[in-house]
Amino acid sequence: MRSGSRAPFVLTLMDFNIEYGGGGIDFALIIEAIRTADPDVVALEEAEGNTAKVAQALGWPYHSVRTQLVSKLPLIDPPDAGGLYTYVEVRPGEVVAISNIHLPSDPSGPYDVRDGKPVADVMELEQATRMPMLQKRLDVLPGLLEQGIPTFMTGDFNAPSHLDWTAATVGLRPHMKYAVPWPVSTAIEAAGFRDSYRELHPDPVTDPGLTWWAARPLIDGWPDPSEPQDRIDFIYAAGRSTTDDIRIVGETDGPQVDIGVTPWGTDHRGVLGTFTVTPGVPPPLVSVDERLVTLGDRVIVRFETTGSPGQRIQVGAADRPGAPVLDTGPLDRHGTWEIDSNELGIGDFEVRLEGPAGLMAAVAPFSVATPGASPSLTLDAPTYRCGDPMTASWRDAPGSRWDWIAIFRAGAARELDGQRYHVYTDQGVLGSVVIDAAGVGDWPIPPGSYEAHYLLDDGYESLAVALFRITD
Repeated sequence: MRSGSRAPFVLTLMDFNIEYGGGGIDFALIIEAIRTADPDVVALEEAEGNTAKVAQALGWPYHSVRTQLVSKLPLIDPPDAGGLYTYVEVRPGEVVAISNIHLPSDPSGPYDVRDGKPVADVMELEQATRMPMLQKRLDVLPGLLEQGIPTFMTGDFNAPSHLDWTAATVGLRPHMKYAVPWPVSTAIEAAGFRDSYRELHPDPVTDPGLTWWAARPLIDGWPDPSEPQDRIDFIYAAGRSTTDDIRIVGETDGPQVDIGVTPWGTDHRGVLGTFTVTPGVPPPLVSVDERLVTLGDRVIVRFETTGSPGQRIQVGAADRPGAPVLDTGPLDRHGTWEIDSNELGIGDFEVRLEGPAGLMAAVAPFSVATPGASPSLTLDAPTYRCGDPMTASWRDAPGSRWDWIAIFRAGAARELDGQRYHVYTDQGVLGSVVIDAAGVGDWPIPPGSYEAHYLLDDGYESLAVALFRITD
């Protein structure tokens, strides 16, 4: 079936921003919304460390903290994808790809239109604020389409669509003062992706399909009913797929809500799409379900090979590529291999797919931690002169999609008021980052006493801290 035709598969996919981890109103309402919608896969935004909790509450067997997906179907994290996309294995050896994204929310283009700024300023803002993160996906995803892999881009894009802000919709809502060719949606369309909602609801006047804000119970007066409403949550589709159905999931009796839950648990409505796909075959790869396991846990390895003789998987220490610890022997074309981590011990390892004559085809790293181990964060010195770069290193971290390191004044509350600087960890279970002018915030950081915190998944839960001083 690698070169022949493959049978169609009907896939139901939901995009869902659960708002700061989903517990603002009642976490159970988030689970109820997903169960009521009944998708095969959910792409979460603002999971804030709760991706595994969502999967557990649903009783679903698969999740990815790296890309905030929960799934009834197996998920494969390609080692060369860098967290930009994940494969969903719809049948053994047959996949589709999902790239789940959450673009920056501030500053907001629609708010600038509302406040009377000219379209040139709005376009410049979008190019500077949201396009750089999106471009990383657009540089990679067309390659999947060339391989015949149907690809979806899901997310809270924090930008409307050029298909919604047209001459016909000017004045439809108070902040829509002129038509805008929003760069995010036009770039996605130019890359070959289809706006699944607009495919089936082509008229933005009769079917605006608003996803933000949703009328959940207010929290401290929010969301304010005077805030601009827009369609900013999307499922884009590309490649060998057709859009069969698209629905809005939200508060019962909300505008154009097709699937309702009362009360509603988040300030976003969900988008539920049903697609008939012709799945593709991934390139040769190895992947681990969890990049960090506790000693005693099973390591689940998924593999795809060319089917030619002589291919095998070896596991070895990450710092000793020539010294395998475990070896599968000859492999089938695709499958799984379960490893008892007790056979490996504590440390950093690699799963290596090798071809004939020992040629390396793919490598996937993972770590085995001591039971009860918590993440650690260290700096390369206790004291720095103002303007000197610093190196922060961590290990045994969850490697969530938006884990980050932030610097606060010593003793300050972990909130924006006390934050001086931050940088993301690039989803690393272990790794290091240089703290310098390339990060976000004050630089150079002025003299004083500070705390560096490893924070979980774009939230303020601190998993590790390191203290340091900056002198003149």
